[in-house]
Amino acid sequence: MATQKQVFSEAHENIDKANHTTSGLIDYLRYIFGKLENASGGGGGSEVSYTQTLTTGSECGTITIDGDSTKIYAPTPTAPTEVEVTQVIATGTKIATISVDDVSTDIYAPAGGGSGASFTKLWENQSPTSRFSAQSIDLSSSNYDLLMIVFRMDTSRAYTKSVIIPKGGSAYLDFGYYTSADNQVTYYRTIASTDDDTLSVADASKAKNSSESSDDTICIPTYVYGITL
Repeated sequence: MATQKQVFSEAHENIDKANHTTSGLIDYLRYIFGKLENASGGGGGSEVSYTQTLTTGSECGTITIDGDSTKIYAPTPTAPTEVEVTQVIATGTKIATISVDDVSTDIYAPAGGGSGASFTKLWENQSPTSRFSAQSIDLSSSNYDLLMIVFRMDTSRAYTKSVIIPKGGSAYLDFGYYTSADNQVTYYRTIASTDDDTLSVADASKAKNSSESSDDTICIPTYVYGITL
């Protein structure tokens, strides 16, 4: 009876004679393992295992039970159902566009070192097509660094502009246009931050060439946003 040492010696001498394909090497290994089962000595056991690396989806064997054979294939790793992606973009890159009353504003990635600005709506005009006389606007919060006031041209036209003021600041809400080359019309009114949670809005005026008149159908405030830096 051959010893395990003799079997391995034979394998070492004859391995290059085997057909160097996956099936050829496997057949030769089976032949060697069969001889090892009947070999004596060497401290070896009755079982020998080997590992073969297969491509996903490749056939790796056949199982036969009661005459029915089923091919076994290398499994496909299970993919997660959700993937979280963090996008890194350069400072100044356009990341979105917001539109308020048909006026669009581009939003850009802020400079590094900070979390950027946040916007909170502090007031909304529920009747933007109604006349707007001089009055105070109560803001829903005083937790902001700047105020952005959005306003429309008049009660019938939704052309929109915006101004930004600091706490305690003031600005003109104004529109200007020409009806002809020498006929200029200007709509305007002032708005001021009288304290942290109140805005004071003045009466509006319409200036046409050298004449001026009050008109509460123009420069209608529509939204106030608090900006936190």
